[in-house]
Parts: sequence; structure tokens; C-alpha cells
Amino acid sequence: NAPSGFTDLIEQYKVDTCIFGHLHDQISFNRIPKEFGSTKLELVSADYLDFRLKEIM
Repeated sequence: NAPSGFTDLIEQYKVDTCIFGHLHDQISFNRIPKEFGSTKLELVSADYLDFRLKEIM
């Protein structure tokens, strides 16, 4: 994935976990990384989770 304003902020503030939601199609779900550098990425969009809750610890 290409650097962006978001990734710049993640690096600048040394974010441990980034929880985000955005509408994507099913093909895109397979391309979403689980990590960016040392930051754990958690996608919580309703369509991705099939409208189920996700426990984040």
C-alpha cells in the first residue's frame, strides 16, 4: 500500500492499533493489510464483519 496522509500520522504518533471502517467490495477485503509497520490495523466496517460485533483487545 502506498503512503498517505493517514500512514504519515500513524508513523508520526506511533499508533499501536488503528481501528477503521470504510465501505469496500468483497475483492478489496482480501487486499487489506493486517499491519502497517508496527501498527495493528483493525477493519470494522459493517459489510466486512457481516454486521457482527468484533472484539478488539
